[in-house]
Order: sequence, then C-alpha cells, then structure tokens
Amino acid sequence: MSDKISSWNVVHRFEKRQLLIAINCAAALSILMFGYDQGLMGGVNNSKNYIDLMKFG
Repeated sequence: MSDKISSWNVVHRFEKRQLLIAINCAAALSILMFGYDQGLMGGVNNSKNYIDLMKFG
C-alpha cells in the first residue's frame, strides 16, 4: 500500500466547517439532479410517441 493520500480523499483536505459545507453541497447537488431527472422523465413518459414506441398502450 502506498502512503500517498488519494486526491479524491476530501476528509484530509477539509476540516470541521469546510467538510460540513462540502458534504452539504454534494448532497444538495444530488437532490437537485434527482429532481431534474424526475421532472424530465415525467414529461417523456407521458409523451404519446414514447408510449407508442414502448408499446405501453
């Protein structure tokens, strides 16, 4: 094993408040992207062309 810390290991890069802010930003971004995906796919799933293509009805 190498003693070098990975560049993706943010625990050693941020401390206390900075780490909390970084975690909250990552969580907020993931919730934002999930909501965007749900809104986008909701419109696609109700599209007549999509329903005909997937043979749902």
